[in-house]
Amino acid sequence: MHLLFGTVSDVHITIPEGIEEITESCFSCTKLTAIRLPASLRRIGTMASADCKLLEEIDLPNSLEAIDYEGFMGCDTLRSVRLPSTIPIVP
Repeated sequence: MHLLFGTVSDVHITIPEGIEEITESCFSCTKLTAIRLPASLRRIGTMASADCKLLEEIDLPNSLEAIDYEGFMGCDTLRSVRLPSTIPIVP
């Protein structure tokens, strides 16, 4: 199951269990301040959260295997990120 591009109006969002991938540019340029990711998540797509200027925190699950290129580019206020040991390289 994949999370597809869409409009997000909430400032906090919880991605439901069962989602395995956040697709390219899914949350780009939204007003999100926090994203809660499910234990089922395996991949964060290219520029998935690019330019989320208000994003402050994200907790990456241990199931995560990859963060594609510029997954969090331009997230200038991001102050808290926990990277699981399952990610070999963060581009």
